[in-house]
Amino acid sequence: MKLKKKSSQTVRQNPFAGADDVYLTKNKIAVTKTTNTKSKRGFSKVTKTKYYAQNESNVRALKAAKGDTVRVGRKSINYKNL
Repeated sequence: MKLKKKSSQTVRQNPFAGADDVYLTKNKIAVTKTTNTKSKRGFSKVTKTKYYAQNESNVRALKAAKGDTVRVGRKSINYKNL
């Protein structure tokens, strides 16, 4: 069994950093990112939503990226303190 040095291990990037929109659903954290992609007819806007589990590590990463207050629901005006 070979041991790896800690410096050679890759660190997971924060998925909530640089997100255009972050909100909570019943059991998940939704992250929306919008990018411009080049196509044959020019540029097009692509919006992707990814869902992450609401566990301790993801909540800590969300706090580090966006602060303590997060919106609850996709189109809601309600906010929740983490």
